[in-house]
Amino acid sequence: MNAYDRPFVDMFPEPAPSAPRARTAAGDAARPVEDGWDAIIALLTRVAAPFGRTPEAVLGQSRGHSVAAARRACYRELRAMHWSYPEIGRLFRRDQSSIRSALESHPEEAA
Repeated sequence: MNAYDRPFVDMFPEPAPSAPRARTAAGDAARPVEDGWDAIIALLTRVAAPFGRTPEAVLGQSRGHSVAAARRACYRELRAMHWSYPEIGRLFRRDQSSIRSALESHPEEAA
């Protein structure tokens, strides 16, 4: 059984508990990871829905235009939540330079 045959929930096990994260200047928690994967999946679902995509598709390896656009929208949302490029890269199983490049090469989508 390869990675593409496994159920989605098996691909991303629940993270181990960690020390509390620093808070932003506004006092909000910097990342939704403390809430677990449910919060991340909810965010991916909310952001990808206007593109007609699912969290599984956004986290997958497809390079199709609509999937890539939905993925970039998720990157932007996570950056707005103060996630670092390496953190986003780990979530999406990509190198941080790929995240940065995707966002910088499509600045018109930021508006």
